Amino acid sequence: MQHIDQSSVNDASLSPDRFSTRPLPDFQQFEAWRSFMSHISDISLVDNHVQGFEVDYLSWDLGGISLSQTSLPSTAQRRWRHLPKSHMDHWCLVLSKGPDHCSPSGSSQKISFRSLTKPFEGEGADEEVVTLYLSRDLFRAEARSLDLAHGAVLKSWQSAILTDYLTVLARELPSVSRDHLAGLSAATCAVVKACLAATSDATAEAEKPIVVALRERARRIVRQNLASADFGPETLGQMVFVSRSKLYRIFESSGGVARSIQQERLAEAHRRLTQSQLKKPISALASEVGFTDHSAFSRAFKLEYGYSPSEARELALAKSLLETQIASDIPTDGAALSKGAS
Repeated sequence: MQHIDQSSVNDASLSPDRFSTRPLPDFQQFEAWRSFMSHISDISLVDNHVQGFEVDYLSWDLGGISLSQTSLPSTAQRRWRHLPKSHMDHWCLVLSKGPDHCSPSGSSQKISFRSLTKPFEGEGADEEVVTLYLSRDLFRAEARSLDLAHGAVLKSWQSAILTDYLTVLARELPSVSRDHLAGLSAATCAVVKACLAATSDATAEAEKPIVVALRERARRIVRQNLASADFGPETLGQMVFVSRSKLYRIFESSGGVARSIQQERLAEAHRRLTQSQLKKPISALASEVGFTDHSAFSRAFKLEYGYSPSEARELALAKSLLETQIASDIPTDGAALSKGAS
């Protein structure tokens, strides 16, 4: 039975290879996944009585490097070990996400670096794994530094930058055109070199993609702290692990750090105001996104969107009522046939 689907290469966008165990009976699913990965590693289940093993796998070839994204069952603990005789003379950067009952979010993630030519064993129940495979041909000058990093779980700024970069890369690849493939591959290599085999030249080459990753990380942190009225540029810089001047350069094109934080607050307020099921007072919604002064919130909101918060809510309600009315005026097929026959 064939489980790999090679999408059409005539599409202007990048087309991933796909693999899934879902079409198979439960008792065949794990062995199918184990066989699929056998060219890289040997995988086994800690509990052999696990029923079913649903996996969805995507892989993009970027030319010399490739990125895979895998969804796995978090209920199935498994062990794996590299096969040192594998034909893949690559390094891999692995971003794994799984359940963590000690974390406030209920999940955690880590990023590690390995060489596929060296022994490595691990165990876990990750539910999502993003892996970047790196050909040695593209990193000959950095080979010694990268080999020394084998088995490392990355920390501090390297972890933050590479985690965000891989997250953005995996999210945006489906919309990337083939015309941008060479530039994307070069940018990705530059980020890896700057983080794992840093030289002044490598850092300069990676500046632009690193800024993109840091901006994404900063925006995510801002969205997580919208309710704190005291959250500002200084706190954000500490959480992103960059200096105040570096943070300002990251957001310079967006009008500055404070401006970007306010835009995130206003965007969330707008989203909540236009949800017809939410009936909270506008002042309460403003407070939830970090505005302690209702008048200041109203002025900032109108300046950003061209209408007041109350008008935003009224427009959303009117739109909802209109859509409901239109839906109720559309006859069913049976009613339409009956009307036509009379």
